[in-house]
Amino acid sequence: MATAYTQMNVDDVSIASRLCSRIAGLEAELPTLSLDRLMQRVGEIRGTARLHGLTAVAGVAAELASAVERDGRAALIRPYLDGLREACGCSPGDENAVHALLASINVRLAS
Repeated sequence: MATAYTQMNVDDVSIASRLCSRIAGLEAELPTLSLDRLMQRVGEIRGTARLHGLTAVAGVAAELASAVERDGRAALIRPYLDGLREACGCSPGDENAVHALLASINVRLAS
């Protein structure tokens, strides 16, 4: 997976840092969030990531949204949140990182 990460510029680091803060906030509020609010927060993260070309974050957020839509509260959300944090370290437009991170999340889910 080391090949999925490349150098980020200062603006990308700032956006990624803000996204990581939002992900941490989401995780902290997770026990009290309604499914609708959870989906809204994930959608906001995904939208910001897409706006700034952070493909890995957007891709993992999309998969998290799919899991919640499919399984509701039974969805195992924390592995996706871990993947989102990792995705924040990926360069914009890195399609390979999305696949690597999703594979990593699948391994965590299977454990």
